[in-house]
Amino acid sequence: MKYICRECGLSYNKKPNFCECGNDTFFEGIDDVEPSKEQRAEERAKRYAKAKAKVQKRRQKREEDSEEKTSPFTILFALVLIGAIAFFLPTFVQNKAKDASERAAKESEATYLDRMMQTILADFTPSGITKSDYCIIKFEINESGWISKRSFEHRSSVAELNSKVMYALKKSTIVEKPPKKYIDVPLKIRVSCTADEKAAECLSNIYTETK
Repeated sequence: MKYICRECGLSYNKKPNFCECGNDTFFEGIDDVEPSKEQRAEERAKRYAKAKAKVQKRRQKREEDSEEKTSPFTILFALVLIGAIAFFLPTFVQNKAKDASERAAKESEATYLDRMMQTILADFTPSGITKSDYCIIKFEINESGWISKRSFEHRSSVAELNSKVMYALKKSTIVEKPPKKYIDVPLKIRVSCTADEKAAECLSNIYTETK
């Protein structure tokens, strides 16, 4: 009895586990009888058909898996996820912008009075003041930034000091628009000078009517 490789046709007296070509299927034939060309062709055709069927089966499975991945539910889930991310990002950006705007507004409000005092007294100089005293001048700023209702709350005994402070206030007819909390609210500037015949030094501060 001979064992003949179905792939390459090599024959063995004893059935091996594998042929030299790597095949593991064999014909059982009479000694010195090899399969005909027709038999070998038939075997090859069977193996080809079997391999082709496996390939088609794998391809079909991949297509089915792909269809499952792109099912309507999957698409809906993806759209919802994208929408949620898009909503989160604009909301995050808007909140950041709002926070920054509120911080800027608070900082501006906190320094508004100091900026107004510096603006109003920009041209004030202590030259010519020879005695120590102080004066307090009152005014209001409307929503457009116009200064009105200028008056002295406390006149200094030093006429030059009064004159210089009132002149500076009258010269500043319009200033930066105020925050809501300072619109038409009585504001006061106190200018205090320490002086003698040789030199004069003045300090000022600004505050609201309620202070």
